[in-house]
Amino acid sequence: MNKKHNLPNVLDFAYACLIICWVSTSVLEVFKYIFEPSVLAYMQAGELRLADYICFYQAGKIFLDSVHNNIYDWNYQLSVLNQIIAPLESARVFAIPYAPTAFVFFVPLALFSLTTSYQLFIGLSFLVALITLYIVCNTYHPHNKIFSVMFSMGAFVCLSSIISFRLGQITWILLFLMVAYVLCFQKKQDYLAGIALGLFFVKQQYAIFLLLPAIFCRRIHVLYGLATVLAVLAVIVQYKFGIHSFVDYLKYLLEISNIDKYNGVNPALHVNLKAFLSMFLPKPMTLITSFLFFVIALTGIAFMWLKLGKDENRHKQSLLWSCTIITSLFFSPHAHYHDMLLLILPAAMIIPEVSPSKLLKISNKTFRLYAFTFCMIPLLCFIDCLLVAYVKNVVPYTHMLVMMILTFCAIKSILNFKHIPS
Repeated sequence: MNKKHNLPNVLDFAYACLIICWVSTSVLEVFKYIFEPSVLAYMQAGELRLADYICFYQAGKIFLDSVHNNIYDWNYQLSVLNQIIAPLESARVFAIPYAPTAFVFFVPLALFSLTTSYQLFIGLSFLVALITLYIVCNTYHPHNKIFSVMFSMGAFVCLSSIISFRLGQITWILLFLMVAYVLCFQKKQDYLAGIALGLFFVKQQYAIFLLLPAIFCRRIHVLYGLATVLAVLAVIVQYKFGIHSFVDYLKYLLEISNIDKYNGVNPALHVNLKAFLSMFLPKPMTLITSFLFFVIALTGIAFMWLKLGKDENRHKQSLLWSCTIITSLFFSPHAHYHDMLLLILPAAMIIPEVSPSKLLKISNKTFRLYAFTFCMIPLLCFIDCLLVAYVKNVVPYTHMLVMMILTFCAIKSILNFKHIPS
């Protein structure tokens, strides 16, 4: 009887030990990247490896130095890239899959040397991560200190977080903007919410889903704030590059799928529905099918907010927001596993306790699986890091499975909206 009674305590203790040990290693890794930024550009087995940060730095340099008529021109981008990584040299362009308005945000990065800029950016990302986790925990679990500590450590050691720091990704900053948007929206600070969403439009494939609550809940001032930001950015782009740069961008998106000409485009590392379909369907059919599902998902989320958005029950609002965010990731045309860092917000909304034994006692089966899957992501990260050296592509496949489970649970929770406990 005593052994059976102590089993939940042992399970929670083991989980806590894993998180604490794993977070210590992760913090050391972050400081290693700050003081030894050798991961930016290096040769491995005769092949040039470039970190994602090169993409953002290159975009900033193009904005500052551009005298070219087409900022998406292959030869022009290649010349800028080789200037940045000299004495190394690349035969392929590092793809910049961002609209011309996004180039404005990357300008501060290009004001310093590549190494200094990367070090400052990693330090900034670390600070933004701490602030974001504090805001999230203080908002959704203000009186649970154990939750705040364990959740923050668990979020920090997720593979998406580690990869974001290592590659110099902007995901922590995007998460901060998403949190700012959702919290301002919930507190009816609509104009500020619109500004946050406008800045988040750097990732337009996710932002379009987040725009739907404002439209179908008739939050007109959110749209005013969004329009203000986008209008300012459009004016800057028109002055610097010309309005034709938006047309050039659309052509560029169709072209960068050619991996023989572009670095940084690897569909095998996606964690969305498109990546799953690509394992079974030819490329043209994958693109068509994934686009149809994208449209269906947009329509479904729009209908969901139209019908349920006025329910002000906090728990059910959390279900709506979490479903919107998860759906935007899984059905978007472009989602790498470092983008799964955005799941921190829905995880904080859904998980009642950072305790595997308590989560397993939740009566509703769907909600139990929903919360437990979120809680197991740090463990998955630990397993992935042990296996990745031996099993090819284990990271995207396992995280793709997590995305599929979370998407299923999110959608089913909405379909069972009236039966989910508050």
